[in-house]
Amino acid sequence: MRRKLQEKGKAGTEAGETMDVLSTNSDSDTSKESTDQEMEIVHDAIKANMFKDRGNQCFKKGDYDEAIHSYTIAIQADLSNPILYGNRAMAFLKKADLLCSKHTNDDTLSKTALDFYRAVDQDCSQALRLDKDFVKAYFRRGMARKALGMIQEALFDFEAVGRLEPGNSVAEKEAQSLKIDLWAKAKSQKRFFTEFKSSPVMPCARKKDWSGEFKRMRIEELNLKDKEEIETCSDEHREIAEKMDIVPRIIMPSPPTTSYEFYADWRDLAGHPKERTQYLMMMGPQGVKAVFQNSMEPDVLSDIIALLYNAVAESKSRHDAIADVRTNSVALLEAITHVGRFDTIIMFMNKEETDKLKVILKGETRVEKLWNLL
Repeated sequence: MRRKLQEKGKAGTEAGETMDVLSTNSDSDTSKESTDQEMEIVHDAIKANMFKDRGNQCFKKGDYDEAIHSYTIAIQADLSNPILYGNRAMAFLKKADLLCSKHTNDDTLSKTALDFYRAVDQDCSQALRLDKDFVKAYFRRGMARKALGMIQEALFDFEAVGRLEPGNSVAEKEAQSLKIDLWAKAKSQKRFFTEFKSSPVMPCARKKDWSGEFKRMRIEELNLKDKEEIETCSDEHREIAEKMDIVPRIIMPSPPTTSYEFYADWRDLAGHPKERTQYLMMMGPQGVKAVFQNSMEPDVLSDIIALLYNAVAESKSRHDAIADVRTNSVALLEAITHVGRFDTIIMFMNKEETDKLKVILKGETRVEKLWNLL
C-alpha cells in the first residue's frame, strides 16, 4: 500500500491528474475498500499541503507563475479546501497588478491582465462557496472587481470584509473610495438626463421651411454651448497650471503596519510623488523594516529611489532643510538593506537607479557598501 501511495504521489505532479476511485465487486471486500478510500483521502491531503507549501515558497520569491501552477495541483488534490483557492487568487492578483503597472499602454497585455482579474473573481467565489466567512477571499475579489470596473460588486465585497473584520482600515478606505465613485457617477447621470429632458422639441409646420434653417440654428446653438464649455475648461486648466500647489487635497493614510496596507496605500497615492515621499518619511526606517520583513517588489524599490533622489535634488535647489532630507533618505535606504531577499532585489536595478543612489549616498561609505556601490 505504501508503494502504491508513493507511485501515485509521483504521478500527481502533473497538473491535469485526477485521482482514481477504488471500487470492488465483492461484498466481502467492503472493509478493505473502506480502508483504501481512507488512505486515498489522507494521500490527497498530504499532496495538497505539499504543493500548497511549494506554492507559498514560490509566491514569496515572486515567482507567481510557478506559484499558480503549484496551487493548481494542490486544488486538484483537494477540491474542498477554500484556502487553496484563496492562495491561487492572490497569485493571479499579483500577476494582473504587475502587468497593469509595467504595460499600461499595451492592449494585448491589458487583456491578459483582465483575464487574471477574472480568474481572481472565480477563485474567490469558489472559496466563498466553501467558506462564506473567508475574509481574504472577499477582499481579493473586491480588488479584482474594482479593477474590472464592477464597482457595485466590489463595494459589496469590501463592506463584507468590514462586517466580518471590524476595524480593517484598508477595506474601509476602499469602500469609501468606491462610494465616492458611485456618487459621482450617479450625479453625472442625473445631470445628463436633466439636461436632456430640459431640451425642448420644436414643432414643425412645413418641412421645406424649417429643415435647413432649424438645423443651422441648432448647430449654432450647440457650437456656442461647446465653445463656452471649452473656454471654461481652458480657464480652469490655466488656473491649475499657474497654481500648481492648488490641487485636490489627498487624504494622507496613516503609516502602514503590514505590507498589504502599504501596497494599497501606494496604489492610492500613484501620481502624487510629494504625498508618496511624505508617506515614506512617516514610515521611517523602523516602519520600513517592519513592513518589508520578507521582501519588497523591485518596482516599489525603483519608485522609492526616484522619490528620494528628487526630494534631495529639490532640497538642494531650495537650500532648505537639505541636511534633514538627505539624512532621512540615507536612513530609509539603510533600512531597506535589511529587507528580506535584499541581495536578489538589487539585481533588478538598472544603471540609472544605481547612479541616483550614488548621488543620495555620496560620502556615506558604510551604507554605500551595503548597497554594493563601492
